[in-house]
Amino acid sequence: MKILRNNVKSNATAFTLIEMIGVLAVIGILAALLIPKIFDAINSARVNGAAVSINTIKTATADHYAKYGILNSSNGNTLTVALPSTVTNFDTILLNEQMLDKTLSVKICPSNAMVELVQVPSTNSGAVTPAATYNSSTATDWAFDLADTNGVNTVAGTVGVVVYLPNVLESDAKALNDVIDGPALGVPLLAPTGDLYGRVKYTPNTGSGLVNMTIYVTHR
Repeated sequence: MKILRNNVKSNATAFTLIEMIGVLAVIGILAALLIPKIFDAINSARVNGAAVSINTIKTATADHYAKYGILNSSNGNTLTVALPSTVTNFDTILLNEQMLDKTLSVKICPSNAMVELVQVPSTNSGAVTPAATYNSSTATDWAFDLADTNGVNTVAGTVGVVVYLPNVLESDAKALNDVIDGPALGVPLLAPTGDLYGRVKYTPNTGSGLVNMTIYVTHR
């Protein structure tokens, strides 16, 4: 008896080793190109979010002043602001006055962000200095050069509102400066004096990579 065998031809296909190496190489190239852009986008969102939050404080402060006719007040009751004292958590006051939906929180600042009422210099003179602590007793720590890069105070009055952000990465501080002030009123990374110009200023990076930021909101 003759037995017939049918040859079964497989239609299955498989990648060759060279094809697999090629695919992995393409995936590696795409990952190398895209992952840094993803992280850049995430960081830009953090910085832009901080700028939006600070602008929200500015709008709420303007509403507060329009209603009560005075910055240093809580529900119309005058608050005393004199060096070395400051009124911290001014955003809580704005929240209680229903000028804000929530207190200030920014992702670039791992420590507590603060909104403060401070005593600003009484004259347009004196060198601007960065505030090393939120309760600084030095008047020039609450001075700002809003006009140019001379480092001389242009904020003269009685009281001001500032945002204080401690322990921020210098790269984030510079990025926030570039969003709020523009690069022309910024300084390079590791500048020995820190940033003294515009609405955003910060202390020098002393090697930790971190700086303390002070951001001008308004003054009267």
